[in-house]
Amino acid sequence: MGKLAAAKLRHLGPGRHGDGDGLHLLVKPGKAPGTGAWVLRYQVAGRVKDMGLGAYPVVSLAEARTKAAEARSQAKAGAHPIQGRQATRVAAAAKGITFREAAEATVEAKKAGWSSPKHAAQWLATLRSRTRWSRSQRPPMPDPMC
Repeated sequence: MGKLAAAKLRHLGPGRHGDGDGLHLLVKPGKAPGTGAWVLRYQVAGRVKDMGLGAYPVVSLAEARTKAAEARSQAKAGAHPIQGRQATRVAAAAKGITFREAAEATVEAKKAGWSSPKHAAQWLATLRSRTRWSRSQRPPMPDPMC
């Protein structure tokens, strides 16, 4: 394990550069030198999967190795690391605010820039009529880009 050196990462050309135990730095052609994405290739129940661990240099080599070790231990136990990560994100989003609360806060924040106080009432009325305002006690869906 540990074939890659942190000092040499920013000089790697396009390709898939392996660190060992399924951890790779994927550098795409045409991208700026010193950028890439950490990818872990693992196997659960006979199926091979690739799991993104973050962008380099935002996620360092040491962080990528730590994340990969955690994901490998989950895979070794028979769990799917990607599904575990998604469940964690959904649970975190469940602690968020409801659509209604977000809409009211947004209207309140934008109210000062509107030319008439009537606009706030119009916005809220539109949101009530065109959304499931009364059923909006559930939190918003998690951002798929996270």
